[in-house]
Amino acid sequence: MDVKLNNAVVATAIGAFLRRLRKEGRNPDRWETEQAIRAMAFLACDRYLQAIDHVGRALIPPSKRDPVALTYIEEATSHLVVPDLATLQGILDEICDGGGALAQWMGDPAGSEVSQLVN
Repeated sequence: MDVKLNNAVVATAIGAFLRRLRKEGRNPDRWETEQAIRAMAFLACDRYLQAIDHVGRALIPPSKRDPVALTYIEEATSHLVVPDLATLQGILDEICDGGGALAQWMGDPAGSEVSQLVN
């Protein structure tokens, strides 16, 4: 089935990933968080193919993850707090609701790192 990617399709895919975590009763690990945040950043920039790619990466089981990429993510984010599931859901909700607060944050010099990630 060839599904045309759009905002609703990608938001639904990200939401399904977050519901899966909720159903499993756990918060995302660093790998899943990185991929989910990237997926949401691409969604916010209307780059749907890249967003779906990162949703797919988030679903990769730990035993099949690229060890080099995993090491990079672990090292690059070791000093950061991993957002919990509720926080990721809040970010997705904000993006889907028009992203007013997110857009304001991205306009802030500190928030420009997000736009650099996706460009």
